[in-house]
Amino acid sequence: MKISMLIPTYQEEKYIRRCLDSILQNDYPFDDVEILILDGMSTDRTRDIIKENYVSRYPFVRIVDNPHRTVGYGMNIGLKEAGGELLIRCDAHSEYPRDYISELVEWHKKNAADNIGGTCVTVPANDTALAEAIAVAMSHPLGVGLSFRTIKGNKEKYVDTVPFGCWKRELFDEIGTFDTALARGQDFEHNMRMIKNGKKILLLPWLKIRYYARENLRKMYKTFYQIGYWKVKLNRDHKIVTSYRQLAPLIWVLGLLALPVLSIFSRLAGLLFLLYLGVYCIPLLSVAFNEGIRKRKKGKLFFYLPAAFFLIHLSYGLGSLRGIVEFFIFNRKRVEQKMKDTPREMGN
Repeated sequence: MKISMLIPTYQEEKYIRRCLDSILQNDYPFDDVEILILDGMSTDRTRDIIKENYVSRYPFVRIVDNPHRTVGYGMNIGLKEAGGELLIRCDAHSEYPRDYISELVEWHKKNAADNIGGTCVTVPANDTALAEAIAVAMSHPLGVGLSFRTIKGNKEKYVDTVPFGCWKRELFDEIGTFDTALARGQDFEHNMRMIKNGKKILLLPWLKIRYYARENLRKMYKTFYQIGYWKVKLNRDHKIVTSYRQLAPLIWVLGLLALPVLSIFSRLAGLLFLLYLGVYCIPLLSVAFNEGIRKRKKGKLFFYLPAAFFLIHLSYGLGSLRGIVEFFIFNRKRVEQKMKDTPREMGN
């Protein structure tokens, strides 16, 4: 079985070595494997690193240009270029276990599902307390809800999405390719179409992918703002709320914005606002104490974690609010400009 590995990249000089080295250390023979790096015309050293250390040494590794930069365009270009019967998408911000390819191949041979993937273990981008706090927040149910980042257990299970994905080529003839109108969430949207057409998605919890979290609060904020924003378009296009838990940050932000304004006219609204903040802070401080002090015995985490959780909720909620205004009012010019302005960080 010929395998094509598709890796969208943009400005990944810090992580591309880790990603490619982990793939090349896999226990699967590379005689029938090609690795296509779908680069969004990176201006850092990403392309130089790939050419000097991988393309020159491994004939099955090559760079494919993605002038549009976003993941959806990159994946669709990769689908045209790929010669494999089995297609495995990898994220450049991640490292993969030695049995990653062989496990995916084996489960596809069983025809266990139409899309098969592992689970993400979110790790810090560096050894600072802030980076660790961001990683904890991005892998805790209080930060991201129940997802492939928080799933426990060691038993395969059918789910609504998996990180990155692995498919047989013929699936795309039936379901179609990735939606290039989404700057984020293309994989989730594609999985939604699969489920609507009776396809199955299988998660292998023991197949653990090390995903490097954002290295600072600014990048984390931008990431979750974009996720909230584009999720609204996905919901509108499919005329469905993909998950009711995604409404929680939006509702919380609406209260955060409305109560201070109402407090100008009503003392009761001011008291409700203080209560609102107080009730919100209780779980944040509780989780910060449990994760930072009890589990990891790091006092700095107790202070950084509430800030990380707060910014995840705030950015996702504000992004959702902006998306509702733009996509439901449907000012097409502003939507197209937002696609151009979205930072091209390719990680999920």
